[in-house]
Amino acid sequence: MAFPEDAGFSVNPGHKTSVALSKVDIVRAAPPNGDCVEVDGPQNEQVNAFLGEVPTIGYSAAACRKTCYQKHLMEDCGCYDARYPSGPNITAYENVTDISHMLPCKPASESKIEGKASCEEITLRRYVQGKLGCTDTCPVECMQTQYSYAISQSEWPSAVKEHEVMEQLMEKSEYLWDMLANETDTWKTMYLRSNALKMEVYFKELDYEEIVTEPSYELEDLLADLGGQAGLWLGVSVIAIFEFIELLYDVISVAAFRQMNMCNPNRVQTLTNS
Repeated sequence: MAFPEDAGFSVNPGHKTSVALSKVDIVRAAPPNGDCVEVDGPQNEQVNAFLGEVPTIGYSAAACRKTCYQKHLMEDCGCYDARYPSGPNITAYENVTDISHMLPCKPASESKIEGKASCEEITLRRYVQGKLGCTDTCPVECMQTQYSYAISQSEWPSAVKEHEVMEQLMEKSEYLWDMLANETDTWKTMYLRSNALKMEVYFKELDYEEIVTEPSYELEDLLADLGGQAGLWLGVSVIAIFEFIELLYDVISVAAFRQMNMCNPNRVQTLTNS
């Protein structure tokens, strides 16, 4: 889930803004080779308050951290950030008391007391500094989709199209028609360039980039390297191992035969007379 306050961008009125998107899929290695997590179902409900607004949304570290921040606001300050979900039926806040009677936190300019930082400011500062523990309790997801973008802008509309665009907007909006019908063309143009914009969003390319994190050295590689080094420096191979076993068997057999002959000299004498 994307958050405009973290990864968004602003567009200017009176301009045409073109946004070229590029899709990037990130696949991270799971433990023990990585530190990502796969969170689904009830576990996701415990750490992701945004499921209350979009039931199909999956786990993301950003959503988990914002849920953690909102929960600390409720527990420590008795209010909530109006930008994030705060309903009493959200599973992530089931342990927060009196949530149904809470009000939105006041702006920083209104919540200061005698020049001191308010509870909300202190909580936000601790969150930004990583002192609330939200970063530790919200590891990154194993599969993530990101969109990089390139932005270009130009003035809009052109002088030739100003009157035509204004007429089209006034035909579609009764509010604009009532407000601007009796105004001069100069005023209409000023209003248009101060309050209207055009935006185009498209994919820069139809293919996408995939970044996959994989272990560079696994157990199979270790065993193969050990076998290769042993073969190189000791001349050990599978055939040599069986030959060594056969040699060991022959040595034990000869030693056992000699021991038997030493314990039975009559048998040796009989064999000599024969």
